[in-house]
Amino acid sequence: MAASQVSAAALSYLLGALAAVPFGSGEIAAPWQAEPSSRQEPFSQRWFRPVEAPDDPRQLSLDTGGVSLWTPPGSHVTVPVAATAAVLRWPDGRRMLLGEDGAEVDVEPTMWVGGAAVVEAVDATWPASLVVDRPARPASDVPQPDRAPGEDPRLLPVTATQGFRRMALVAAFCCLGCVGVTVVFGAGQELFGALLLSICAVTMSSSTFRSINVRQGMGLRRPNPGPPRR
Repeated sequence: MAASQVSAAALSYLLGALAAVPFGSGEIAAPWQAEPSSRQEPFSQRWFRPVEAPDDPRQLSLDTGGVSLWTPPGSHVTVPVAATAAVLRWPDGRRMLLGEDGAEVDVEPTMWVGGAAVVEAVDATWPASLVVDRPARPASDVPQPDRAPGEDPRLLPVTATQGFRRMALVAAFCCLGCVGVTVVFGAGQELFGALLLSICAVTMSSSTFRSINVRQGMGLRRPNPGPPRR
């Protein structure tokens, strides 16, 4: 076999090869081209977001026609009811929908806000003839989120050390402001500098404690962002 024949065979393989790469691998270098994750039309009547959003950027959408799992920047994996090969069902609520084209949507209810509603919709939409029951899993195999549903990572409680550092920064800023006023306006402006110091201390301390209280005792409710931009 000649070297040219080996080269031609390798080139033919390269031009027709299909590679699966991990999510988030970055830019795809030539001559590789991104293949659509699904050739099915997506379903988008009801939307669900992950418990760990925004760290987890996925979104789940479904209606009576099927289910779609979205990943940025707008790609999706879709399993229509009419083209479903099987629905794997676990006692703990996990559902895995397998499409006839090889598409797969794995639903772990513990990882989605409103996960129980997703499972209920899947069970009500897909026919029982497609269901394949799986044995119960050990509790350690059921994934658990790192934070409670709807909890924004920016609103996690601050520690005592973090609070002390913030107050130290506030005090340092106020002292610098007072020194600056004294240098600019002269030693005869001590009263004005003290007043400025008091105003700065009250304002920034109030802001800091308000931030700490919000982080410790309150949460923010954010609306469903809807489908990812394509």
